[in-house]
Amino acid sequence: MMVDHESLKNFVRSVLSRVGFSVEDAEITADHLVHANLRGVETHGVMRLRDYINSIRRSLIKVCGDYVVERDEGPIVKVDCRWCLGIPVAYKLAKLAVERARRYGLSVIGCRNLAHVGMLGYYTAIMARERMIGFMMANVFPMVAPLGGAKPLFGTNPVSIAFPTSDSPIVIDMAMSSIPWGEVLVAASRGEGIPEGVAIDREGRVTTDPAKACALLPFGGHKGYALLLAVEVLAGILGGGVLSVQVPSFPGSQGGVLLGAVDPSKFLSYEEYITLVSSLIKEIKSSPRAPGVEEILIPGERGERTVKKRIREGIPLDSRTWDMLNDLAKELGLEPPKPKDA
Repeated sequence: MMVDHESLKNFVRSVLSRVGFSVEDAEITADHLVHANLRGVETHGVMRLRDYINSIRRSLIKVCGDYVVERDEGPIVKVDCRWCLGIPVAYKLAKLAVERARRYGLSVIGCRNLAHVGMLGYYTAIMARERMIGFMMANVFPMVAPLGGAKPLFGTNPVSIAFPTSDSPIVIDMAMSSIPWGEVLVAASRGEGIPEGVAIDREGRVTTDPAKACALLPFGGHKGYALLLAVEVLAGILGGGVLSVQVPSFPGSQGGVLLGAVDPSKFLSYEEYITLVSSLIKEIKSSPRAPGVEEILIPGERGERTVKKRIREGIPLDSRTWDMLNDLAKELGLEPPKPKDA
């Protein structure tokens, strides 16, 4: 089903308002979820809506989007998010990171006791559009086995870094696992397999069946394993004071989060920074290409093109997600989102 992005966003906003979110927090969360679908990151898009609502009804997630400052050292801030849904909280903290970086040159914010923050690149791109280099990382309940292990001990522990440019930001957003766990969920919902070498079953054997997958593998072998460990310390221990194995396992949970910003103008003039980044992009784009490659892309560029395409043509939703949205519409007395050009 191809769905109009504005209709989808309006619907998600209405759903969140019905379950108790403020106008501001419903708007932020709806924009985030639909933006994930627009960029082609279905695993962090509107398919999450039912899980969030179920966890709210079970009192596992609070209907709020604020935080309590526990420690404020100027450029370093530690906050307790009181198990509010992480999306509106993280949006506001990204804004705080920008404000502190403007004042001090850099900022680092540690967050604990928050629910799912969604797509990290959403927040780092916000910081990059404010002329800051933004970074963010998080841990979550165990889904990834250590190299050589047969039991999940780490979350997918994603990292995002975004760099301002003269145009759209460079956005690096990646999990430290071979694939995000959400891709396993999407494959299962579509009745598809998963790639070879990305997951293991309960006996530690590699599997391509998403229904049998009990743990993901680190990307790049020992390199991904090392980065998993680094994020566990930075986001889990420093940010949230919690290991992945201690994070509650329910839909919409999160571990610790560490985010912040660096002001490039504290190192050189912003104009000089943009000139050098533009030169770097030009060098990459004009470099010799491997056989069969039409274009060398910059991180985040494919996502930007997908956004433009899906704004024009609509967002594709699988049947399970479409049925879930329609069920929510009936349940809450709302009009479902409209198919594109309906």
